[in-house]
Amino acid sequence: MENIKLIIFDLDGTLVDAYPAIIKSFNYTMTALRYPQQDPSTIRRAVGHGDEGLIRPFVKPKDLKKALCLYRRHHKKALLNGSYLLLGAGEILSYLKDKGYRLAIASNRPTQFSRIIINHLGLNRYLDGLLCADRLKHKKPHPEILKRLCRDSLLILSRLYM
Repeated sequence: MENIKLIIFDLDGTLVDAYPAIIKSFNYTMTALRYPQQDPSTIRRAVGHGDEGLIRPFVKPKDLKKALCLYRRHHKKALLNGSYLLLGAGEILSYLKDKGYRLAIASNRPTQFSRIIINHLGLNRYLDGLLCADRLKHKKPHPEILKRLCRDSLLILSRLYM
């Protein structure tokens, strides 16, 4: 592993369990707009394509903008008591950071919510980079997010050694 300079993690389901917050915010939004609430397993299956991708299949197109506004407002608060580090995540990040690796997160979750989780759970002390799909043309699994993090990391590393 001596040639490895950067390790990139996904956030949700890799380092963090934020499903309690997602489920709570999702069903709050559905109730507020008089749509049926969904069971947790249905919501879990819909996660992974950003908040708009989560909400869109469950509301009429005319309600999407309002639904996103409600979801995002609620979710900012829900993340503070409904997101948790997965077992061993803090330890592995600490270990890798102590070994001198640069660590980054690549997430389809919008940047503002990723930052809330990262700061709330204290992950910011380990990270050298964060890039979320809302800052790019393509979402994962498209490789754009990984290529960009690698390129940016190489630029930073090359400046350190010049």
